[in-house]
Amino acid sequence: MPFNDTSAGLQWYINTDYESNYNVRDVWKMNYTGAGVEVTVVDDGLDPTHFELSRNYQYAATGTKSSVLSLVPPHNKAFVPKLQENMLRTLTSLYDQECFNMNFVELLNACENIELSIEEKECKAVEKATRQQAQSKHWMSYIAGLYYQVQAQIFIADVEYCDFVVWTDKEVTIERMYPDVVFWKQTVTKASTFFSVRVLPELVGKWFTRPAFIQSNVEDDKSDGESGPWGYCQEEIEDSTIIGCDNGQCKIGWFYMECLRIEKAPSGQWFCPSCRVSR
Repeated sequence: MPFNDTSAGLQWYINTDYESNYNVRDVWKMNYTGAGVEVTVVDDGLDPTHFELSRNYQYAATGTKSSVLSLVPPHNKAFVPKLQENMLRTLTSLYDQECFNMNFVELLNACENIELSIEEKECKAVEKATRQQAQSKHWMSYIAGLYYQVQAQIFIADVEYCDFVVWTDKEVTIERMYPDVVFWKQTVTKASTFFSVRVLPELVGKWFTRPAFIQSNVEDDKSDGESGPWGYCQEEIEDSTIIGCDNGQCKIGWFYMECLRIEKAPSGQWFCPSCRVSR
C-alpha cells in the first residue's frame, strides 16, 4: 500500500501482506530492508536514499494510488476524476460563498434563480460512460424502483408504451406497460420539491452541513408567539398557514408554510430549518 510523505512531497509504498501493524500518523519515512517486506519507521531528518527513491518510483510506475491521503492537498489531485468530453458539469460547482450566511428563505430565493439544463450530447456522453455499471454485483441494490424507471422512460421519451421483459433460464415474460399520468404527476412534484427545497440549498449554501448555527437577526421580543410578524421574512402574509417549531429555544418560533415551500402541515414533532441544522 502506498503512503504519502507530506513533509517531503513524496509517496512511499509498503507491502501490507507482510506488515500492517503500524500507526499511519507516525509514518514520516520508511526504511525498506531485504526484499522490502520489513518496514521500520525512521524519523532521522535525512533525505531519502537512492534505494528509497528507486523503490518509490518503481511502485509509483504501477499506477497504484495512495488511499491514506486521498483527501489531503496536494496529494488528492491524483484522485480527481478526469471528465470526458461533453460530460455534465458537477453540481458541486453551484456553491456560492455569498449564500453561506443566508437564512433558509433567502437561500431558497437564491436557488430559484438557478437554471439547470442538459443537452442531448451530454446525455449520450453520460450513458456511454456508465454502461459498465450494470456489471457490478451491487447494481440491483442501487437502481431506482423499476416502475419509477419505466414510467420515467415512457414520459421522457414520449412514447405510447413500454414492453417490460423479464428473462430467466426457464422462461421469458413480457408485460406491456402504459403511461400512468396520475402517478407521474405526483412523482415529478415530489421529486421537484425535494430537489429545490433540500438538495439545492445544500449545494448552493451548504445549509445542512454548516459547521455552526447562524443566529437569526430577529429580536427575541418579536417572537413571543402571540402576535406577528413571524418567520424568516418577518412580514405579514395573509391566508398563509403558520406552524410552530418544537424547539423551545427557537429564535423565531412560528413560520409561514408558504415561505418554507411546505404544502402540507407536518404531523407530530417538527423543527424549523435552523433548529434542524443545529440539533
